[in-house]
Amino acid sequence: MKRLTLLLLSLGLVITGAFVIFSLFSPKGQLCSTKKNICFLEDGSLNINDQSIVIAVETQTQKDWLDQEFEPYLLNSTATITVIVREETLAFTFLNSTIDVAMMDKQAAGSLYPYLTLFDYEEVNPNLINYASKHLDEINHEGIAFIPTTIDGPLFVMNTTLLSQLGYDVNDVDEHGRLNALSSFEKIMEANESYRGNRPLIGKKRLTSMFPLTLVEPWSLYSFFTGNGWQLYPSDDASQPGLDTSLFLESLTLAQPIFSHQWDLSGQNIQTWRYENELIGGTAPFAVKVPWLNLESIASVTKQTYVVTPMPTINGNQPYTLAQVKGWVFKESASPALKQLVMEKLTSNAFTQLLITEDKEAVMIDPSRIDEFEMSDLQRQKILAAQFTLSPPLFALPHYPSVLGFDFYTSGDMLPTLNQLKDQTLTPAQAQIQLMKVYDRWVIERTYYETKSNP
Repeated sequence: MKRLTLLLLSLGLVITGAFVIFSLFSPKGQLCSTKKNICFLEDGSLNINDQSIVIAVETQTQKDWLDQEFEPYLLNSTATITVIVREETLAFTFLNSTIDVAMMDKQAAGSLYPYLTLFDYEEVNPNLINYASKHLDEINHEGIAFIPTTIDGPLFVMNTTLLSQLGYDVNDVDEHGRLNALSSFEKIMEANESYRGNRPLIGKKRLTSMFPLTLVEPWSLYSFFTGNGWQLYPSDDASQPGLDTSLFLESLTLAQPIFSHQWDLSGQNIQTWRYENELIGGTAPFAVKVPWLNLESIASVTKQTYVVTPMPTINGNQPYTLAQVKGWVFKESASPALKQLVMEKLTSNAFTQLLITEDKEAVMIDPSRIDEFEMSDLQRQKILAAQFTLSPPLFALPHYPSVLGFDFYTSGDMLPTLNQLKDQTLTPAQAQIQLMKVYDRWVIERTYYETKSNP
């Protein structure tokens, strides 16, 4: 109801303010916005004289492109636009430096919220905001403080060369590019079991697993709990993580057969992270693609074909992978006209194409607009698969705003219990009760860390 009230209030301001927002008060006849402190020259262009802004970008290519774009605006102007290259801009650095504009992840942006510009919805390219809204509601509900640009996280990947050698029709795929014969974890487990004791020889190596799952890292495991709609902190309250709900119990029940399945066909029962070695080595057709894994470079060496898709279904439901969203933020104190100009350039199709060409991370593009850009098949697959992602919520622990509730999940404290679930020494109901206790203990420990006193 609070969010709806804010929305209605904003709508009222737009309607009533439309008649008074502009006034002609400059001797030169400039049209000025009293709301935004922006003036437009008679030809309709922004008046940026006597303003300055500092933009931090991640690559030299981005800097060169922006410098070229801004050059015509700076001719015969007293404005200054400085573009610097920083591979990463931390929240502390952004707040305590001259940088006015930078790209950072959503969690860092959330910690800076009081210091950020809130753009009106009509000021930002709606193609960026509307498509990504599921990632942004808690940070952009009062205005656009965070402009999403890229998304990165674990994605499902298959080696179609290996699958073809195993006898599968790699052209018989569903609407998301998954093999119809292996589009669910149930089907993949059945196939994996069929090779037990009779491992196919692929080249000079034998198949070690259809999907080398191990429970050693939390980020990639999150998707196994999301197929039925569950996610951490469903009520937007970090004191209510949602571990006590019937939905989470159902998630544990659905995940247990997948966790408990004997994925290792070699009999060695290796319990370390295996995805890269198995995928690159050609001994497993399915894996999780981590952000730093460059499939196009790997394909050029291995001469194999890789395809990125959404995760296979679980019990007929589509899981969502956990991803990190990065985007642009602007200091509230930044020069009004220049930050409007900079925002327009950074959200343009041309800059989006530049990001695609750099291919550092999956660019956030509405699938309905994907044909407007040039990209490789793998880039297209990553962008389409990114539809089925969730980003960590921003809700902080009550009374401790420096501690994000989602830190509980990424801390890995759930892993011992999940491994007990895998080993079937705990039932899903017992695992749920134990995880609730683990969460309560984590809150106490973090509270002590923050205050040096027990709560």
